[in-house]
Amino acid sequence: MSGNPSRPVDGALWRFAVDLYGRTADACLALQDGYGLDVNLLLFAAWVAEERGLAMTADRAAEADGWVQDWREEVVRPLRAVRRRLKTGAPIPGPAAEALREAIMAAEIDAERIELDWLQRQAAAWPSGQGGSVEGALRAVFVQAAGHAPEGAAAASLAAVADAVPGGKLKGA
Repeated sequence: MSGNPSRPVDGALWRFAVDLYGRTADACLALQDGYGLDVNLLLFAAWVAEERGLAMTADRAAEADGWVQDWREEVVRPLRAVRRRLKTGAPIPGPAAEALREAIMAAEIDAERIELDWLQRQAAAWPSGQGGSVEGALRAVFVQAAGHAPEGAAAASLAAVADAVPGGKLKGA
């Protein structure tokens, strides 16, 4: 557990997500910005498949999305929008605006940590060991968000994330 009791647990999903995102940030951001994908759900899907051997079905992807949809829309995305606006040039530029951007970035990361912690706790009731593949899990989350199968650049970005998952993209398949 983190030293600050107001922060969520730095659980297995958080550690997995930080590691995988660190290796696939460009692909994750392309999926987020190009298709509206929640990167946390994408990382969660990879973790569920890789660490728990769980098949991420369309129903499970929709269920997980429902668990965090309000949080994402009301907390994470507004923080991200303000942080990005300040990065591209604050309406009042200067060191104070940069300090505010950094504080908002820290709040955004905390909000994402809370989301991942919630996903991990909610998914604890799901059974493990059903032979799901990381690639299939990522595809299910993409279809849930985008409403269609991944093609072209989206498929390439999903493959980059799947290929970066420790243990291989088809574990349990």
